Amino acid sequence: MAKLKYDENFPERAGEYASGGMDNAEIAAKLEISEDTFYT
Repeated sequence: MAKLKYDENFPERAGEYASGGMDNAEIAAKLEISEDTFYT
């Protein structure tokens, strides 16, 4: 099985970035994923 690029804390980190005022594009870049993956 392929190893996931992000860890299990992915949703928590995304939430922290969002509450800090980052927009979705910035969050996706910070997490090193595409915006499409972020929305999924």
